[in-house]
Amino acid sequence: MTREATTAHPAIIALPETAVATALNEAPDIVSTFAHISGSTHSTIIVGSLEALGTRAYNALYVFSPEGGLQAVYQKRQLVPFAEAVPGDAFLHWVPKLDELASHFSHGHDNAVIPTPSLSIAPIICWESAFADLVDAQVRGGAQLLIISTDDAWFGTSAGPYQHAQIAQMRAIEEGSWVLRAASTGVSGIIAPDGHYTHRTDLDREAVVIGRVGPPVGSVFARIGPTRIAMLLAALYVAVLALGFWRRARTLRGDA
Repeated sequence: MTREATTAHPAIIALPETAVATALNEAPDIVSTFAHISGSTHSTIIVGSLEALGTRAYNALYVFSPEGGLQAVYQKRQLVPFAEAVPGDAFLHWVPKLDELASHFSHGHDNAVIPTPSLSIAPIICWESAFADLVDAQVRGGAQLLIISTDDAWFGTSAGPYQHAQIAQMRAIEEGSWVLRAASTGVSGIIAPDGHYTHRTDLDREAVVIGRVGPPVGSVFARIGPTRIAMLLAALYVAVLALGFWRRARTLRGDA
């Protein structure tokens, strides 16, 4: 499918989370193949895979540059509890069969922004897209295009994949940015800064999505940021409570 996508001469190609199920840094032949494709087509290719570094393993995105080499590896920052990691496992090693509860991935720490010849990209893996502060940190770091690679197969045909796809729309609206969403079983597509899908696939449909994206248009949320907005909402909540207590106190004094 990657070769099929290159026939349209795209600037950027995004593949889903763990599109390559083995640790790509331990598979030099596969790395060479992707490097050759990216170099020969002058495309940036983002590939979901794993990264094994000693005793640590990461859920990762590999970015291949149009020059034909591996440009960067992004390690997932926000792991899914009891699926990718067990919270507090360092203190719970005495619990029987703890290792069977989840995979044991390590956390990445870099709010990566990766430059490409067209737009600087923010690599985002799976449910990281649900955390507005993580995405906003990348946008503030200079990211112009959000790349969400995910594997929603474990949701089956429930509401999960659709809700996850809607979360991507929220990030597009908040940041005023285009979003490329690559999902192994759908929903994949391209989201405009106003939140609508310009291109979209259904579940369990093998497809190559081809379309145009552009630079971010910006938004009030992107200028203010999630922390300040949360503080403003908290202040508004306190003000409404105070007004309610004040009006109730006036009413009680009037009754007296």
